[in-house]
Amino acid sequence: MAPLGRPAVPGADRGALRVEAFFEALWREHVTVDFVHPEADVTAYKLVVPPSSSILAETAAKNLHRYVEGGGHLMVSYFPGPDRRPGLRELLAEVLDHARVSGPAGLPDTVEVVRRGGHVFLINHGDRPATVRGVSGRACSTARRSRGRRRCRQVVWR
Repeated sequence: MAPLGRPAVPGADRGALRVEAFFEALWREHVTVDFVHPEADVTAYKLVVPPSSSILAETAAKNLHRYVEGGGHLMVSYFPGPDRRPGLRELLAEVLDHARVSGPAGLPDTVEVVRRGGHVFLINHGDRPATVRGVSGRACSTARRSRGRRRCRQVVWR
């Protein structure tokens, strides 16, 4: 017997689609995303967006509750699949503004900024080179120094 494909009971792929929808909307706002377990210490984050889940362990629920009580911002989505209507990016922009989370302004939509320790990586996911102003550092692929403006194909390191 095949499982029922009811929207209220998502298949394994629906949860992944929801995570991808949020990740893409945050990525388009140039906000770096970390994936952490809901029971992990999340107090260092200004905003936590847990994936939709019909079952949440009690320890995870208490952890997220303490996070919010301590001043953290928690954005929880509805359970079923992705929002196919416009609006997710705008909603996330409002939530990010309220939580005082922002990415760098003026970047092309295809450029992702990733911070790891003292390093900043610019990753161009587009088919064409992108120009990013105000960047200085080394191109990982060539190790050449760059100041002020960078035309990048893949990765720039700062």
